[in-house]
Amino acid sequence: HHSSVAIVVGWWSPANRQLPTGLVYWRGSCRTGYVSMKRLIFLLLLSTSALADWRVVREGVEYQRVVRGSVDAHVVRVNLRAADLRVIATDRQHRGLTVSDFARRTHAIVAINGDYFTEKMDTIGMAMGACGVWAKAKKSRSEPLIAIGARRVEVEYFMKPRSWMTGAVAGWPLLIDGCAVKKPLPGSDAFTRTPHARTAVGVTKDGTRLLLVTTRRATLPELAQFLASLGACNAVNLDGGSSTSMWLDGALLPGSASGAVANHLAVVASSDYSGCQQTERKSRQ
Repeated sequence: HHSSVAIVVGWWSPANRQLPTGLVYWRGSCRTGYVSMKRLIFLLLLSTSALADWRVVREGVEYQRVVRGSVDAHVVRVNLRAADLRVIATDRQHRGLTVSDFARRTHAIVAINGDYFTEKMDTIGMAMGACGVWAKAKKSRSEPLIAIGARRVEVEYFMKPRSWMTGAVAGWPLLIDGCAVKKPLPGSDAFTRTPHARTAVGVTKDGTRLLLVTTRRATLPELAQFLASLGACNAVNLDGGSSTSMWLDGALLPGSASGAVANHLAVVASSDYSGCQQTERKSRQ
């Protein structure tokens, strides 16, 4: 007599009847009353290793260094439902700071570089901070936005800020749209299909996890596939090369650039979020 056995390692939510990302599922046939103990131990160790690779920086923020094929990446996973966390973007009066300077100024837990920019430190796409849309930002239909709000981040094409948005960072190109990796990705061979240092942002299908990624060297197709493997359903590439930088828990991570960039995206404690500083904005106008 043969029967089937299913082994699930982790937690199951009866509410959505789906296995969470990162869990191991195996179904196979076995003799009645007998399951291979070696197989079970292997699966347990595999799942435990996958879950243990994430280092908790603070509640709601996890980090992992991933080396997979030619991709060597720093990955931060943020729980957007955590009440004591806030995702922010740069106000225009703070443009041109290095990622580390912006992180120190905002007491960021994690911070990355943002959009492509001009010599005058104006962004190519739309930019928005707590004080509103940058007056000189070039609004481009070809640049998708990372739209930021309270406990909410979306990667979409927005020509005008929505009422719920408190920040925005543009990028190019869109890597994943509706859980499908974009093929082919636009750009020249030198830009798209040549390995470079890269920065990218993704959001999971249920909208509860924000993924921040920097790589030492990757092509755009490699980066897109990598983000998809992390569970990103929508993702966009940001400025890379000498701009690629990630600050985490008080320091720049290895391989990060130290130069100034136009804008930034960061995660801060809600208690450190002060919104738009009206007096500072007026003094700089």
